[in-house]
Order: sequence, then structure tokens, then C-alpha cells
Amino acid sequence: MAGKSLQAISKRFNTPVIDAEVTFGNPQISNAGYEPTIIGNLFSGALKNGQRTLPLKGETGVYVIQIKTSTKAPATTNFQAEKDQMIQGLANQVEGQAMGGLRKKAAVVDNRKLSELGVRL
Repeated sequence: MAGKSLQAISKRFNTPVIDAEVTFGNPQISNAGYEPTIIGNLFSGALKNGQRTLPLKGETGVYVIQIKTSTKAPATTNFQAEKDQMIQGLANQVEGQAMGGLRKKAAVVDNRKLSELGVRL
């Protein structure tokens, strides 16, 4: 397939050429679906504008991707929103693990079904 255009490859395999905008934060390709491996390959930094990938196996198909243009993310010095999101996620995780540990340690038995049936222990 070296030297062939995307249109020629598309015609040979009877598949459409999709013009999609992708971002690192969203592993979706429009009209193709969830493709984290493909998105990861695109952001590996190896491709420059105008270059094309070798065939890449994804979740829903095989892709040959050509980079039209790439835009660097704007530089930021304030990461408070990301920090808050990570802290909240960790807090929820710790809370869930703590409750699970307490239930296990206390050997809690759920007798609600027995109560609904009128059985008394």
C-alpha cells in the first residue's frame, strides 16, 4: 500500500474515507466508535502533518490514518481543575473500599428478604 492515496486504499477495500477530528481526552472516532488504541497511536508523536500510518488494528476495524493538521494543546500553569477531579476520584475510591472492608470485618448478613417473607430470627 506504500505510495497509494487514502482514496485508492478506500476504493480497493470498499470502505469510506472518514474525515475526523480527534482529541487525546476522547478515545472516539466519529462514525467509527471507541478506539483507544488508535487514538493512542496517533498521539505517540511519531507522525507529522501529511504523514500516514501503517494499517492499525482497532476495536471495530483496521485503520490507515493520514494526519491533515495537528494542534498543540495550549500551555497552562493552573492544574487545579484536574487536581480536584483526581482528589474526588480517590476520595470516592477510598470511601468505597473502607465501607467494603467494614462490611467484611463485621460479617454483615442481609436478612431483608427473610423480613419481607415474615420470617423472624
